[in-house]
Amino acid sequence: MKKRYKILILASIIICCLYIIISIWISISVNNILNSVVNSLGKDYTKYSDVISHEIYNQMNYIGNYSEESLLIVEEEHTYPVTIHWFIGGRVTYKYTCIIQDSNGATHGSSDVLVELKVKLKGFKWEIVDYYEGP
Repeated sequence: MKKRYKILILASIIICCLYIIISIWISISVNNILNSVVNSLGKDYTKYSDVISHEIYNQMNYIGNYSEESLLIVEEEHTYPVTIHWFIGGRVTYKYTCIIQDSNGATHGSSDVLVELKVKLKGFKWEIVDYYEGP
């Protein structure tokens, strides 16, 4: 009887560790894509074209269609993505704030915008399949 409980506890620990590792893996992948979108002003799509559609990549580019020359000040920050998954799919949530001042002196931006992404396992990569931006 004691051996059965030890095996059950060990299996539970292994499953919990596996869950945490996969959650971290998904969060790191999404954070890398998000940083790439922001740092390249949305021009580095081909690097991640196997895990994200062009449409969703453009939606993640909240700096918008500004040219580098027209941007004077860009203040961008986002929280680290938090992942909840069920081993073959999941949801990733993060918040961002982006304030832009263009060359005309106009200020645009959003603050604490909640974003939710749906992901699914495709091969050995997590593909972003849906994007939702809350109020």
